[in-house]
Amino acid sequence: MSRLVVVDPNAHLNLVPDGIGPDLSHFQFHFLAHGDSWFSIGSIVPVATTNILAEMDFPFTAYAVNCARPGDTLAHMVDWRKDPNFSTLLASVKASPWHAILMSAGGNDVVDAASVPPVMGGKETPRDRRLFLRPDEWAAGGGASRYISEAGWQLFEDYLAPQFDALIAARDGDDSSSKGVPVFFHLYDFITPRPSPSVAVLLSTGPWLAPALTAYGIPPEDWIETSGILMNRLANIVISAAARLPNVHVVDTRGSLIPASIHDPGMTLHWANEIHPTKAGYTILAEKYATTVSGVLQPEANQGARADQAANSMGFSDGPFPPLFIEPPKPAVTAGKPATPKQSGAQPAP
Repeated sequence: MSRLVVVDPNAHLNLVPDGIGPDLSHFQFHFLAHGDSWFSIGSIVPVATTNILAEMDFPFTAYAVNCARPGDTLAHMVDWRKDPNFSTLLASVKASPWHAILMSAGGNDVVDAASVPPVMGGKETPRDRRLFLRPDEWAAGGGASRYISEAGWQLFEDYLAPQFDALIAARDGDDSSSKGVPVFFHLYDFITPRPSPSVAVLLSTGPWLAPALTAYGIPPEDWIETSGILMNRLANIVISAAARLPNVHVVDTRGSLIPASIHDPGMTLHWANEIHPTKAGYTILAEKYATTVSGVLQPEANQGARADQAANSMGFSDGPFPPLFIEPPKPAVTAGKPATPKQSGAQPAP
């Protein structure tokens, strides 16, 4: 197995001093990556966590240019004016040809939406502008679903779903050198709302979801179920996008990690804080992600290896990698088959 080599986009584009990235001819596959803190950093204390990309291993050599930043949302990723590196690398006259696009997106969008308070500027927030209902709006019974504003969720879904279409349209646009290549999205494991921020000596961010649930008066005993509903609904948006868009694949990571308790104030086995895994947690998620990517790309890797062996037998090449580095082939476009969710409607135990 070979560890994924991750490079900053500025280094790849030679925009910083001594920013020349590794020689691409040493890597069988070239990836473009973008995402939120699950692809970048999820703790102000660096040793507390890592990210999915940093823990990926493949049965082939691979190089990823990572545009991810903490706090990014999918809507920001397709706002080319605010993210010139990603748009340049994906769809411009300077765009590189990629074998796949790796994404980590949607988690910050739902957390941001959940954080809209019940009252803003002294006025009650309209029901369709928030994800939760106020106590006076709760229906009797019905479990944690009675806390969800259906009008608010519908508006959120109507806003988020088109962002996937916009990304794929850019992949397949006239300026793209990567038309039809596989795009991968992961789902988010079930997070536990709890008093666990990302902290350093004088800095602190979060917690994120626990304050939102508190603001709406949702009982702590229902926090895990409420969070699980949000994660499953977000998963359904991603899965639906993969079903309607060509060559989009989903890595279902729900239920992969041991959840924290709502009373855990700090790091647990798999969670560094409220919404970011530990190194051990990311290692589990990375293995699932890399396995899905390998399953899609391995046929091409095997084909390249056979071509390299043939070249060696004819005396044309003595390198360890296939000649696709010089002129990367265009991968066949196949319909994406999203992973079948195993946990729809099921919530983790506290």
